[in-house]
Amino acid sequence: MFSCSPQDEALWHPSKEAVALQVATSRRATNVWIWEHKYGLHKLQRSELIKLLQPKGKIDEPNPLTAEIEEWNGDDVFVSVGWGFEPVIGKAVVAWNLSQHKWRAISKEYHRKFEE
Repeated sequence: MFSCSPQDEALWHPSKEAVALQVATSRRATNVWIWEHKYGLHKLQRSELIKLLQPKGKIDEPNPLTAEIEEWNGDDVFVSVGWGFEPVIGKAVVAWNLSQHKWRAISKEYHRKFEE
């Protein structure tokens, strides 16, 4: 597994001609794009995230969907996704597969923060 540190904006696949790029799409929102040799650029669009995750709660500014590169694991690049605001925050993991050329949801959960 090859993981991305918080300051990295690109993470190359360890053995294939593919790179995951972390892109700022607004002041608060980030997104992930995948570039593959011979296949070009695949953008993780906001509409694709909504279709995959069907998030509950507010997903517009100032609490947008954010996507960040986690790691390559085989032919999959894992991306963490967050949305919402306190008291309910959504978190998920999605993955792009190099051989299937598509995104899929891995996990989704909600956290509720209670005031003490």
